[in-house]
Amino acid sequence: MTGRRLVAAVLGLFVVASVAYVIVDEATRSAAAPPADTAGDRLVAYYFHGQRRCKTCNAIEAYAKEALETAFPEEWRSGRLEWRTVNFDLEANAHYRERYGLFTSMVVLSDFRDGKERDWRDLDEVWGLVGDKAAFLAYVERETRDFLAEAP
Repeated sequence: MTGRRLVAAVLGLFVVASVAYVIVDEATRSAAAPPADTAGDRLVAYYFHGQRRCKTCNAIEAYAKEALETAFPEEWRSGRLEWRTVNFDLEANAHYRERYGLFTSMVVLSDFRDGKERDWRDLDEVWGLVGDKAAFLAYVERETRDFLAEAP
């Protein structure tokens, strides 16, 4: 009987610790949700991800941000180009899932004019290019440059 109680106690502690971890993890991610302010004219580059992130997802985020910071330093500094990382699994971000059809990590460029989204583009080739960093960076730069050129 003592052995069973010990196993039950250990399993109970494991369950409590797991629940506590999930609660703390969710609270931390919720606090890091980006501001909803899109006033003015700007291009917002979103990196959308789910609750759990793999090595490839993290590489996509890092490479995309690096491409934008490196290729567009003036736009980055002036605020014309803005980076936002968003966890689309959070209920507060459900509108992003619906708007962009999110089901996996994605990079999306969104053109805001007078605080309203005018147009957006999914950089859907990032998954296929993540194994070739140079091609990935060139793709993100090219797509962003084209998108900026289309904006008035």
